[in-house]
Amino acid sequence: MNLNHLLYFSILAETENYTEAAHQLMISQPSLSYAIKKLESDLEVPLFEKKGRNVSLTLYGKQLAQTTEIALGTLTQTIESIRKQYKNENDPVHVGIVPTLASNFLPQILYKERNDQLALDNIQIFHGHTPDILKKLKQGIYDIGLCAKQEEASLTFIPIKKQPFILLINKTLYEKYPNIQENWFEMPLVTYRQNLPVGKSARELIETYTKQPTIVEEFDDETTIGGFVSVNLSVAVVAKTSLLKQFDLPFIPLDEEKIFHTVYLTYLTKNKDSKKIKAFCKLVKPYGDFNQ
Repeated sequence: MNLNHLLYFSILAETENYTEAAHQLMISQPSLSYAIKKLESDLEVPLFEKKGRNVSLTLYGKQLAQTTEIALGTLTQTIESIRKQYKNENDPVHVGIVPTLASNFLPQILYKERNDQLALDNIQIFHGHTPDILKKLKQGIYDIGLCAKQEEASLTFIPIKKQPFILLINKTLYEKYPNIQENWFEMPLVTYRQNLPVGKSARELIETYTKQPTIVEEFDDETTIGGFVSVNLSVAVVAKTSLLKQFDLPFIPLDEEKIFHTVYLTYLTKNKDSKKIKAFCKLVKPYGDFNQ
């Protein structure tokens, strides 16, 4: 049985006219007549009967038409789904990434894995902050996010990088108080905005030292924090990232194993079985700080 013949049968069953059906199918009327006769021969039953200039379905034709309509509809949907899936899987992987990982973490991976086709040819990187990255993930603009975690039921978060906190100290202040690590929490403090995930972690760490810190400024990123500390007598509680290398400032590690900022690999949970999502996770996970 020829699949095209079933399609021809379905159109003729709908139009009940050979001329109209042949026009819709963009084939000649003799070709349509031949296909229907061949289908009837294969099935060994009559499917149509003449009705003036038109035709109508026989009892057997009506039964076949009901099944054919469902089968062809399902087949069409499946074909479109497969085509869409194939196109999506072969499109570039769009990655939204926070600046702290954009400057070293991901570029180093892509360099080390430069023989991997995914790593070189199919990844497009876009910088942004966590709220914007998560928004574009949910909108389908990004496939992957490398950012902080915010509670989102539709997203899967996999911990990738630990970023410990340090004290970043104004030079003049450090020269005046060389033992500042003993009472840094009594100084004017600078850190992240508290509504940011990294800000919440920083505030949690500060409060293990003092319940009433003097927070003089809050910012969104390490570059702004470092710039402020450079020209103001203050101490910053900030995540140790590559963005701080631009500042010639004293810093002191904070040995807090339980409190650190975590960057996650995240994606829409419904896309967990996507080939390119799995490939990207496989590429990045070995370079993370967590045993997974």
